[in-house]
Amino acid sequence: MEHSDYQTFKGLRKAHKLTQRDLAEKLERSPSTISLMERQSDLLLAILRKNIEAVGGTIKFTVHSK
Repeated sequence: MEHSDYQTFKGLRKAHKLTQRDLAEKLERSPSTISLMERQSDLLLAILRKNIEAVGGTIKFTVHSK
């Protein structure tokens, strides 16, 4: 998989060959909820982390002070 596959949550899901239904089952959500999340640009960090982990990824946040 190329980095470009991960530019969106939808891309990450597809890169792992998961359908919206597959992901919905892993997250205990409806496929329509997955569709909505894929269109959102402002997911809460906790939700984003759970979603990334559900498709087999990991996420690491780094905070830099100015």
